[in-house]
Amino acid sequence: MTRIEHLARADRLELSEMLEGEEDSPQHLLHLYQRPSGPDENLIAWRGGLIDGLLTGTTRHDFSDNREFSGFDLPRSPHALLTRIHVRHTARGCGIGRALAAQFAAEAIEHGCGFIGGYLDGTSDTTGRRAFFERLGFVVSRFDSFGGRPDEVLASATR
Repeated sequence: MTRIEHLARADRLELSEMLEGEEDSPQHLLHLYQRPSGPDENLIAWRGGLIDGLLTGTTRHDFSDNREFSGFDLPRSPHALLTRIHVRHTARGCGIGRALAAQFAAEAIEHGCGFIGGYLDGTSDTTGRRAFFERLGFVVSRFDSFGGRPDEVLASATR
């Protein structure tokens, strides 16, 4: 059973240790999770007593003047920005990414967001990430930005 929670101060060390052990986790970003939160919200996924996933984003964003999102039919802001999602390598395929995305979409709806957007991490092959976001109901643009309506993402993630 996966449990999704907001990152608590007491969980920062365990999250850092999980991310340090992952080859495809950007090590230069570890400091972001070792200090008190900034404007982003961090959701963590617990499974079997371990942190197996992380989603970072904010529900206080505006894509209106961002050309990478000009091809999307944007509602008025606020918009939600999904900054990063990471699932422990050994836990992939267990629904953790979907559960994190579902919780983020639900929170985006609660905050009045009509759109969730983000950018594919282009540091390596984006094929798997593109497919993951498309399965969640997002549209991926030619700029490798992705976007969708929170209600559609929530419905896709909970199917």
